[in-house]
Amino acid sequence: MSLRMVLQRECEKPLMKEFHQALDNLKLARRQLDFSDPEYIDTTIFNIGASESRLAAILRQARKERVSAW
Repeated sequence: MSLRMVLQRECEKPLMKEFHQALDNLKLARRQLDFSDPEYIDTTIFNIGASESRLAAILRQARKERVSAW
C-alpha cells in the first residue's frame, strides 16, 4: 500500500475506515482458504461467511447514513 493511500485512509470517515478494514479481513479470510489445514476448513469457511456478513452490515449502515465514496 502506498503512503498516499495510507494517508487517505487516516482522513476518512469512521464508517469508511471500518469498511476498508472489513474488506481487508474478507480478503485475508479468502486467502487463508488456500492454506488451511483440512481439519480447520470449516472454521475458515465460517470466517469467510462472518467477514461477508460484517461487510454487508457496514454497507447497509452506509446506505442508511447516505455515505458516498465520492
